[in-house]
Amino acid sequence: TSISQNGGPTCILVHTTRGEVLGAYTAVPWKESNDFYGTPDCFLVQLQPRFQVYRPAVTGNEHHFMYLHSSAGSHNTSHMTCSLPNGLG
Repeated sequence: TSISQNGGPTCILVHTTRGEVLGAYTAVPWKESNDFYGTPDCFLVQLQPRFQVYRPAVTGNEHHFMYLHSSAGSHNTSHMTCSLPNGLG
């Protein structure tokens, strides 16, 4: 199943081999796109080793919150590229 087939908001949690717990929330569904989209309601979160929320920087007309393009940065179309919210990566 592709992340772009999800019909609603997305919450992702990851437990790393170093014991970190990280997460991401998107308020709108993922979609295949050649441009950024979304709302400033998305964020990244670190739960362990200490709690920290990372919200996107909203400046002027920049709306770089989410990006999903299955072949961006790769010649392999089975590879999916996602981008972090503006100001976070």
